[in-house]
Amino acid sequence: MTRAEQLEFCKVCLNQKFNPNLGIVCGLTDQPADFQVECADFKPDEEKQRAVEIGRAIQQIEDQEVRGENKGNLIYGVLLFIASIVIWVMSDGGVYAYGAFLTGLALIFSGGLNKG
Repeated sequence: MTRAEQLEFCKVCLNQKFNPNLGIVCGLTDQPADFQVECADFKPDEEKQRAVEIGRAIQQIEDQEVRGENKGNLIYGVLLFIASIVIWVMSDGGVYAYGAFLTGLALIFSGGLNKG
């Protein structure tokens, strides 16, 4: 197991400790991780695990934006916006199209902002 793979465990372990010379080390041994499959002393810190999961989710969204996978928001937003106007006109200005109208605008602006 590589150091990077070990750190995936260590970053969310209650036993972790930071050493300015070595980085994250085990708080029980004051040494870098040396396990190959799993650490017998691993104690997950749920709060740190959630923070890591949120960070991964944000990174995944940012990666999608860089690759242009979110460009569909703009297209769907424009279509929903147009559809909401048609529904609004057909319903004689009723409130039925209000949610679609706002959702369409949100998708248009989020699609436009994602373009950077």
